[in-house]
Amino acid sequence: MSGTESKLIVFAKAPVPGTVKTRLQPIISATDAARLQAIFIEHTLSLISGLENVDIEMQCFPDVSHPVFQHCTQQSGIALKCQQGEDLGERMANAIQDALSEYQQVVVIGTDCPELEVPYLKDAFSRLRQGCDAVIGPANDGGYVLIGLCRFSVSLFTNINWGTDRVLFDTREKLRSLNWKWDELHSLRDVDRPDDLIHFPSVMKEAGIILNGIAHNKRMVR
Repeated sequence: MSGTESKLIVFAKAPVPGTVKTRLQPIISATDAARLQAIFIEHTLSLISGLENVDIEMQCFPDVSHPVFQHCTQQSGIALKCQQGEDLGERMANAIQDALSEYQQVVVIGTDCPELEVPYLKDAFSRLRQGCDAVIGPANDGGYVLIGLCRFSVSLFTNINWGTDRVLFDTREKLRSLNWKWDELHSLRDVDRPDDLIHFPSVMKEAGIILNGIAHNKRMVR
């Protein structure tokens, strides 16, 4: 630890065609979905470079070997670590519990929210420092784009229907049952479903993707 009390963990899945953003593939190809994932990772790391007094780590799935991950650590110096656990909930729980053994506040984000900005992240850390046990950044689709904790309970990550519109609802219910104090930030839109793509034309243009699946731009994907 570098002396800061705060840690940001970025959860990222390797941009391998056929394994990422599969819910988008009715309207874009598996290769395009992987290309989009690579751009999301790069954008997220560019964004968080503006954070100060926060240690940053990217936890990768299934491992850190993908060229996109290696390029990111070479360019930014960000620490890479493999996610540990059988499912998303277990992997998030393990990451947060481990981080809270060293840090006072831990915030976890994914890489698929183009609306995420540095002030949003700073607000999350600020609310934790001001006495909240937890902070959530809701997603418009019923999930969340951010969760921050300064205490830990594995119940927040068990028996959650990940990838459904019940994630946020179930997490709120668990926070209520724990009798924790928590705040919610304003809702953001992430990219999980085909309808989400039309809201981010600049990202689609950068990826060289149009909605009939034709790609014009080559990125570093397997």
